[in-house]
Amino acid sequence: MNINKCKYQIRYKVESKQIYSGGGSYDQEGNQIKIGKWIELVEGFYCEKQVYYKGEYNMNGMKVGRWDIMFCKYRETKYQIMQILSSIKRNICIYLVLVDHMIQKEIRKSLDSGQNWLKSFIVKDQPIIKVNII
Repeated sequence: MNINKCKYQIRYKVESKQIYSGGGSYDQEGNQIKIGKWIELVEGFYCEKQVYYKGEYNMNGMKVGRWDIMFCKYRETKYQIMQILSSIKRNICIYLVLVDHMIQKEIRKSLDSGQNWLKSFIVKDQPIIKVNII
């Protein structure tokens, strides 16, 4: 099977250095189907929010396998993995721990009058723990 593909790269500059940040391959049939290994930037990527997803697409353009979430601290060049995956065989639990630098939370409170009260606040450098029990 002969597959034609074109490369796609995303670049950004930090203090006049050009750093490779993302990209992958599309099929050349004009369908814009992503294939192979990809690095995808999160929405709103900029120097203080350097987060991307790294994984693979199959020949049909569907995500397959494990997709890692990578991040880089401000003014650094080394990316680190964001999630810690582990499993406990006895309880058959999978823990996914994500660390986010800025998390926006909302508190909604229903008042006696039927109106809603909304308060937004930002929490910095706090781990989020998501537990999936199988």
